[in-house]
This record gives sequence, C-alpha cells and structure tokens, in this order.
Amino acid sequence: MTDKELRKLGRSDLLEILLAQSKEISELKENIRTLTEQLEDRTIKYESAGSLAEAVVNVSGIIDAAQRAADLYLDNIRNSTSDISEAQKKCAEIEAKSKSAAKSLLDKTAAECKAMREETEKICAEMLKKAEGKN
Repeated sequence: MTDKELRKLGRSDLLEILLAQSKEISELKENIRTLTEQLEDRTIKYESAGSLAEAVVNVSGIIDAAQRAADLYLDNIRNSTSDISEAQKKCAEIEAKSKSAAKSLLDKTAAECKAMREETEKICAEMLKKAEGKN
C-alpha cells in the first residue's frame, strides 16, 4: 500500500492492519526462536560429532581388548581339553594294564587252585585206600 492509500483508510481499518502486522510479527518471532533452537541443536551435534569419533575409537580399543581376552580364554580351554585327552589316554593305558594284570592273577590263582585240588584228591584217595586196607 502507498501512503495515499493509508491516509484514506479509517481508524478501524488501520487498527486491523496493525493487529495483522502485530500477529505476523509474533509469528515471525516464534519462527526465529524455533530456527535459532534448531541451529543451536545442530551446532551441538556438530561439536559432539568429534566426541563421537573419539568415543568410537575408544570403544574400538575396548572391543580389541575384549577380543584378545576371548582368544586367550579359548586357547586356555583348548589347552585344558588337550590335557584332558592326554589324561584320558593315560587312564585307558593304566586300565588296560590293570585288566591284564588281574586276568593274569586270576589265571595263576585258577591254576594254583586246580593243583591244590588235584593234590587234595590224591591225598584223599591215599587216605581212603589206607582206611579200606585196615578194614
């Protein structure tokens, strides 16, 4: 609007224009406030991006340490498993030797028992002959 057009307007029209402009100014101020907040938010995000990169590097170091610990743990398990396997082999060998020794002792005892039985039967037969001969 030009100055001539404004001068021709009445008070109520001018008040309406002032109210509309006031409302528009309020909306623009609110818009500026929102945009300022968004800008500050982005600034904080950009500033923290460096911190995030540092955090990623630190986390990467932690992950590497955890991986080394896990590898060491698995190596220890593998070593103890091989120790167990060796112990099981030794136990199997000892068991086989024990069974062989027990079988040998049983065979020897059986042979001795057979010999003692035969000798006892021989002695009994001789005693029986002597007893029959006295009658």
